[in-house]
Amino acid sequence: KTAINVSNILDVARHIWEHRGSGLFSLSRENALLRFLLETPNAIDIEVDSRRQLDSQLKYTCELLIEQQVAQLTGEMSNFLKRAYSVLAAPGVRLTDQSFAYASFVKDIVSNAHRLLCIALGRSSNSNRSDVGKHSVPSNLRKALHIYLANPDTESILLRRIQSGVLLQWRSMYQLLTDHYSDEDRMIIGCPTESQIRLLFQDIWIH
Repeated sequence: KTAINVSNILDVARHIWEHRGSGLFSLSRENALLRFLLETPNAIDIEVDSRRQLDSQLKYTCELLIEQQVAQLTGEMSNFLKRAYSVLAAPGVRLTDQSFAYASFVKDIVSNAHRLLCIALGRSSNSNRSDVGKHSVPSNLRKALHIYLANPDTESILLRRIQSGVLLQWRSMYQLLTDHYSDEDRMIIGCPTESQIRLLFQDIWIH
């Protein structure tokens, strides 16, 4: 890669400033102004580590893909959890008193998130697909990755990272419900355990 080096011009300009007013218009070789006018920038070659740049870009893209897939596969759960923990940060506040956190509303969030995951993993779901809500229905995750990557090792690495992110969301949801909802409310919501969600990923690694 070629770049322009203007450091020599900057040095001369700095010299002019430091010695302004002293023989500025003389024709000697020491005339800083004359040197500045005659000085030209140098072209220098810079070695660029293309492999490192490519690896960095690939890592960023993969992290972005994982983040987007986890968000898509968990529906509104992430937003609900953020909102819930924000409310709970205030002392003396009961989560179940908040309209967005009523058991009936949380049931819909959990049900839709579970349905999205089942569809993406090619699993059956007891819920009707037409009631997924405003989220787009994800295609079969393994199949989509295979079409675009066609590399089993890379596919498995990405799938495991996506699985970890999804499980973390469900673990957080289940813990929140355990800590702040009654047994009756939890029965209404019907949130699966982390182990039950993990079972949905079973055999997905097999081609």
